[in-house]
Amino acid sequence: MDKIYIKYGLIVFITAILFFTSRNGEKNKTIEECYMENIASDPPTLDPHMCDDNVSWRVISDLFEGLVCYNQKNEIELCGAKKYDISDDGLTYKFYLRDNAKWSNGDKVTADDYIFAFQRAVTPATLAKYSTQMLDIVNAADIIKGDLSEKKLGVSKENDHTFVIKLKNKNKEFLHYLTLPTFFPLHRETINKYGASWATNIKNVVSNGAYKGTEWVHNSHVKLEKNEHFWNTENVKIKNVRFLMINNTTDDMNKFSSGGEHMTYYRLPVNSLDWYKKKFGEEVVSYKQLSQERLILNIKHKKLEDIRVRKALSMTVDRDRLVTSVFKNGIPSYCAILETIANDKFSKELDTIEEFAWVKLGFQDRVEKAKKLLEEVGYTKDNPLIIEMAFPTGGNHKSVAEAIQTTWNSVFEGMVICTLLFEDWSIFLQNMKNGKYDICRCGWIADLDLPSNFSMLYTTGNSCNFSGYSNPKVDTLYAESLLQDTEEQYFLKQKEINKIIMCDYVAIPYASTENRRLVSKKIKGVDFSRNKLDRFSTKYFELAK
Repeated sequence: MDKIYIKYGLIVFITAILFFTSRNGEKNKTIEECYMENIASDPPTLDPHMCDDNVSWRVISDLFEGLVCYNQKNEIELCGAKKYDISDDGLTYKFYLRDNAKWSNGDKVTADDYIFAFQRAVTPATLAKYSTQMLDIVNAADIIKGDLSEKKLGVSKENDHTFVIKLKNKNKEFLHYLTLPTFFPLHRETINKYGASWATNIKNVVSNGAYKGTEWVHNSHVKLEKNEHFWNTENVKIKNVRFLMINNTTDDMNKFSSGGEHMTYYRLPVNSLDWYKKKFGEEVVSYKQLSQERLILNIKHKKLEDIRVRKALSMTVDRDRLVTSVFKNGIPSYCAILETIANDKFSKELDTIEEFAWVKLGFQDRVEKAKKLLEEVGYTKDNPLIIEMAFPTGGNHKSVAEAIQTTWNSVFEGMVICTLLFEDWSIFLQNMKNGKYDICRCGWIADLDLPSNFSMLYTTGNSCNFSGYSNPKVDTLYAESLLQDTEEQYFLKQKEINKIIMCDYVAIPYASTENRRLVSKKIKGVDFSRNKLDRFSTKYFELAK
């Protein structure tokens, strides 16, 4: 009897071992098939129309796609459309949709989905954050102002798979605009069913991209899985994606070191590149990106409405120190339009602007001139300029904010009292959009390798113009630049815009930094050498076994 029990016990024991070994094997296999990337914070939205931040964009780029998109070399390639025609006068764009394009629920993607999305983007009640990019479409401006029905927008269909866009003015940049989330199609039935909250529950999001959402745990992670209905699903190599929300740069680095992620966020703890290379070897990637760090000044506030105050503050931001000691990479930035845009076409502009002759002065000489400007306005130690500067939490934002604050509070010797406010990303973003700040940090990553991608930020009514700045001359020049027949004429207009904005001291650009990421050797298909826009889509990646 004892032998029977012993024999039975051994069978149970061995079976259990085999079962759990198998389960662990499946678990390890699942982990290996799951691509893990840190996006640093909770996405403010998964609605393509409401997206104007890089965190949301990264997730949305896996869930949705438009007619065309950028590949890893920032070249336009066909996505939702299999081909397109542009009329000789540049006013009519005709897109032929893929016959096998489907939504994640199996419905076909049709021209009606694009018509619905484009109309929604310009409807005042549901206005897209990048709606100004649609102003070249016939009647878009009047619809946005509320003077016309969205049904009058210059979009139509010839049949279910032929979508037509009519422009009022030709715009050589328009095809590039179509890579932006504002121009993605939307699943009409889903939005009609759930209304404004359709994108708050990821399981309700019906998407047309390479992936579909399965889980969204706020301030923790977003899970995606391969969309079996995607038109090119057979070439999507990675089955599962997990976006992490690790706000602390050191935690991000440590998570990577322990094998818990394949790619870190583009902000890492401040160390030299040599330090990273010594510690991580080929897994550290440093690359140029068309991005700019700047301070936005709320010119609607009385304390900042005088240009002399804004100039004094700009003169005393020690950009060289920020780049060398705080960021430890990159270059100082002064221009409204990023110096390195379009193959460094604006790198010499600073020398042509007489108003900015102070840049060539020593820092202490700048301080003395800045003090005199504040004195002219009436600020003294007994009547100081009291300002609050807002920054998001996480990353190296605290170090940057404290460096600027310390400089202002010390060099002005009591004439300026600067306090700091740190807020979680979503709260910070909302307050910035609502103008609830004196001064706030604003990073801008170019969507396109064109100067207009920066100059548009200062045009009247632009959804990303957070300073309240409005200059009719800038608006006119901006519109004229897009109509130019030659590239030379286009750039001349853009350079004139740059000069006006800079001399109005609407913002204080201070740095253009290189991005640094830790990227696992297991990830294939990532091209950092030419991806100056830092746009990533997991559909291009592959996990090496």
